Amino acid sequence: MKRSLLHNISANLFTRITAYVFSFITLAWAARILQPDAFGRISFASSFTGYIIMLANLGMPIYGMRKCAENRDDRKALNRVASELWSISLLLSLASLIAETALVLSVPRLRQERTLCMIYGSSVLFQAIGAEWLYKGLEKFRFLAVCQLGVKCLSFLLMLAFIRSEEQLPLYAGLSVLGAYGSHVICFIRIRKYADLSFRINRDHFKPLLIFFLMSCAVSIYNSLDLTMLGFMRSDFETGLYAVAAKGKAALTVMGGVVWASILPRAAHLWKKGERKAFESLAGKSLFAVFSLQLTLTVFFWIFAEQTMVLIGGESYAGAKHAFRILLLSLVPIGISNILGGQVLIPSGHEKGLLLAEAAGAVINFIANLFVIPVWSLEGAAVTTVVSETVVTVICFFYIKKVLQMDFGWALIQKIVKRAGKEIKRRRAILLGKTRKEKLPFQCSCCGTWLNEFTEGAYKLAPDQYDSKRYEHTRQDVICPVCGALPRHRILALWCEQHMDELTEILYFAPEAGMMKWMKRKGISCVTADLMAAADLMIDIQDTKLPSQAYHLIICNHVLEHVDDFRAALREVKRILKDDGCFICSFPMDPGIELLDEDPGVRTDRERITRFGQVDHQRVFGMKADQLLAQAGFAVERIRGEDYPERILPVIGPADYDINLLFCCRKR
Repeated sequence: MKRSLLHNISANLFTRITAYVFSFITLAWAARILQPDAFGRISFASSFTGYIIMLANLGMPIYGMRKCAENRDDRKALNRVASELWSISLLLSLASLIAETALVLSVPRLRQERTLCMIYGSSVLFQAIGAEWLYKGLEKFRFLAVCQLGVKCLSFLLMLAFIRSEEQLPLYAGLSVLGAYGSHVICFIRIRKYADLSFRINRDHFKPLLIFFLMSCAVSIYNSLDLTMLGFMRSDFETGLYAVAAKGKAALTVMGGVVWASILPRAAHLWKKGERKAFESLAGKSLFAVFSLQLTLTVFFWIFAEQTMVLIGGESYAGAKHAFRILLLSLVPIGISNILGGQVLIPSGHEKGLLLAEAAGAVINFIANLFVIPVWSLEGAAVTTVVSETVVTVICFFYIKKVLQMDFGWALIQKIVKRAGKEIKRRRAILLGKTRKEKLPFQCSCCGTWLNEFTEGAYKLAPDQYDSKRYEHTRQDVICPVCGALPRHRILALWCEQHMDELTEILYFAPEAGMMKWMKRKGISCVTADLMAAADLMIDIQDTKLPSQAYHLIICNHVLEHVDDFRAALREVKRILKDDGCFICSFPMDPGIELLDEDPGVRTDRERITRFGQVDHQRVFGMKADQLLAQAGFAVERIRGEDYPERILPVIGPADYDINLLFCCRKR
């Protein structure tokens, strides 16, 4: 079954949060028992073994997930690909264990910690046999989440029961491996439910695997090289302090990784189908969301850096606060590079660009650490991390702009400025609404805020998206600064308030923020559907695959002008609408057109903007377009803005074809 992006992100987020909660709890508890010296030994051995695991993976986690996602609809092809990748993974794991053993026996510093290194090294075999990449390619995120939660709880309970002093470091290491990789045993037991594995080698996989491996090498180098070099160049005490700061930083970067890992299969699918606009839109929305979250986390934890370090490790780790504050500056570039790499470069087949960026970051990290760690210790290591992450992000931006002709950098800046302006107006409107409610002339029926005025949009400033001529002779101050609702949304909200008995079993195509705000206020639930943004259902309105007569109320505002065949969409809506149900829709209606203006010959962006008003419009409807709804088999009733109070501003705008007329359609 095709999972929605929201489902995948939620399950993946739960998995990552579970991992970090487990890591935080065990870290906070173990740090107090082991103290900095012993914890530094554990961190050093774990960091070294991370390179062995990276060598054994050879880029398999990302490449395997992508290949399995590509072949998941063909069981025979999936079996072949999964068997080939699983066989390669086993061989690489054995080779990596042999290499680790040789290094541990030959390097004096590693030989001192040989027991811990070999215990952590056993995780190589666990991750090889479990083939977690297969489950991710099949979007079995819920199964993985349940498995990992179970083994982590078991591991922590065993730690509580048996770890009492520094002498039990080997047992602590073993239980850590159980918590991190025990779920792979369960995956191995159930693997034949999804693929019939056999031992076979296909050399065609090695070249792309090598590229992903080099990417993993670069990432691991500038992610953990600082800790490893601290272990060689400074004391165990300093290494232990930095380990706590680094783990705190890593926990705060979880969202960016969750988003790109969840959306990568969908993004690759959009790119393969040539849906560039949808691809860019998906990446742009993820980019802004992750940027906003990471910036918020940076500011918050910068203020409470010392308290965070004490909370994690106790008073002994308060000295890590300065390094932690510096590391927080890397949260934003890490989040951005995750999206640029995982949602743009890898799905579009340009992973070499990401490799270039990460290799540059790794080289800079290594060279800088050689000079700054001896002088500035853990604070110096933190600075090199920030510099290397920033370099990776900048290179990704320039590579995407040059090769893919996508300027996410400028788009992100524009969106930040626009969102900041909206936030200022929103807070001003809320303040005025609370202090002068009885004197204010306007009210947004979606969010309930009383306002002195509505605000303008930036449509005229985006000629590559909108036809600015359509916005020259209409009122622009029609947008709610609090929830972003337009007149048609406020009209719909008031209609819904008058027809509360209709608001059951709701399916909402392309849900709008203002109406979702209204539903949340009223305690009304609905199923959301979209192809271009996160929603409960990722479905096409022209062919939903939903059962007949499934919903009582279907809402579809400004969607029909975007689809390839709006008549097919109307037939599909009628099929899934219950006999006594209601279909609410609206679309741009040009006063100069009687019925409909569409032309399959209009193909370029500029032609669509000039002819239909917007870059992604396929048509524009006329003033008698309700006849088209009637032809589709609906009895149509007009919902007119002028029938509602003036305080919600039901005027034409912001474009000349936004006449704020909605249609209530019922089956004839």
